[in-house]
Amino acid sequence: MKTTRKMALAAVALSFATFSQAEVASSSEHGFQIQLEQSFEGSAQQGYRHFINNVSEWWLDDHTWFGDNKVSLNYIVGGYPTTDFTKLAPIVDGVLAQQLESFSQTL
Repeated sequence: MKTTRKMALAAVALSFATFSQAEVASSSEHGFQIQLEQSFEGSAQQGYRHFINNVSEWWLDDHTWFGDNKVSLNYIVGGYPTTDFTKLAPIVDGVLAQQLESFSQTL
């Protein structure tokens, strides 16, 4: 579990930006990919520490699970679903956008 968490955190790139961007990059009945960026005040080091050490301050309780200094999130889902992933992708995109915005506002 620790290795998985470290690999996931290593995938988070920190840099500055001035606005939030979210996108369902691709989707099909078998999977989807979400890409998000959110601006925040502070350095890459502050963002990383906050991301790691202060999850309870920015991760919304409704959705609990485990160059420049902006946060980039690349979320890929695939498999054999019981529902069409093209319908699920926009919902997950909205949830992840909320989470990332909440993260940036608590720095």
